[in-house]
Amino acid sequence: CEVFDDGSVFSGMKLYEGSLRLPSEMKKHYRFDKLLKRKVKFKKVKGDPNKLYLNINDYWSGEYYHFLIEALQRLAFCMKLASKATIVLSDPRHNKPFIKEALKLFGFEDILFLLDKSILRTPKLLLPSFAGPPDWHRPEFIDLISKKLTSDLGSEKPFRKIFLSREKAPKRHLLNREEVWNYLKNRGYEKVIAEDLSFRDQRKVFHEASHLVTLHGAGLTNTIFMQPESKVFEIRKDHYGPLEDKNRPSLYQNTYWHICNFLGVSYYYLKAQAERPELYY
Repeated sequence: CEVFDDGSVFSGMKLYEGSLRLPSEMKKHYRFDKLLKRKVKFKKVKGDPNKLYLNINDYWSGEYYHFLIEALQRLAFCMKLASKATIVLSDPRHNKPFIKEALKLFGFEDILFLLDKSILRTPKLLLPSFAGPPDWHRPEFIDLISKKLTSDLGSEKPFRKIFLSREKAPKRHLLNREEVWNYLKNRGYEKVIAEDLSFRDQRKVFHEASHLVTLHGAGLTNTIFMQPESKVFEIRKDHYGPLEDKNRPSLYQNTYWHICNFLGVSYYYLKAQAERPELYY
């Protein structure tokens, strides 16, 4: 079989749809003509016939939430089978400190980084299923991820009140951020900017957090490091999609509520009016 740098898997010209996170939306990118061009132009990497390769890569898995929650759930799904496997990821999308550190905590350091526009050919491939549809989580996998990623942090009782600011993020900003921050600061909160922290420091900060306030976004992935009975307060939009689309129902992603619920973390949210739906709250 062949593993492309985006995680898609083929046998000959046949796409294995189970390698795609959203088959119904992504299949159009793998039409015969596009696939043929890729097969001709992309560099071929010959796998070691004696090695078992493990593919937990997909189009989105280079991002913080998608790797730590979705890709690691796939790894958790096949931990026993994959104990001696070489993990297949892509470079530069996955060649990041947080990904390598997370895999090391899971006991995996043998990683093959496929360069952009390359294809791995191997007779032995382990391809674990996704935990479910997007934003769907398996409680036993979330519990395993949490335990693995906090295994070196100790068990000190959480004591820090954290306001996770998105001031360095490209989108989703509080229009009255300073007003909110001044309110929280007067109540004992400290401001944290995730972009300024190493992965280990992020794990430590949120493992020590008794309270977390922030907007919807990848920063809430850090709830995976929090301890039972701590509290999370998420600010999210009151409307999904263009404000002028009055017939479109409000949709809310319950991603982080699921994680908190599985870990015994109390979860609360506030609906905030969005002036610019794609960027601001």
